Amino acid sequence: MPFSTGNSSDGSAGILAVAKRRRLGAFQRLTVLRKPLFRVLLMVAALGCSSPVTQENYEKIQNGMTLPEVEAIFGGPGKSYQGMKTWSNGPDKTITVIFDDRGLVVEKSREGL
Repeated sequence: MPFSTGNSSDGSAGILAVAKRRRLGAFQRLTVLRKPLFRVLLMVAALGCSSPVTQENYEKIQNGMTLPEVEAIFGGPGKSYQGMKTWSNGPDKTITVIFDDRGLVVEKSREGL
């Protein structure tokens, strides 16, 4: 009998039963892989949600710092407007840094921190 349903007299599991076991095995492997993958994605999402616009980073900015030094604190460039750079976390939290003609910090301000 080429297509058995698992009821064969020779004790073989049959093609359908083997296929069912293979699917279950693949599903179980996928489930095992999903748990660590879910944890990694959750951690990445949590890190991605953390904003560099914090009181701690605001306090790190000192007069005389260069633009690359300030950008290193925030992890990248801010929005530019006439010698000012602004880093925001939505409309509520903002840090603004003013640079002189030499590109050095001369003033800073914050909102919502």
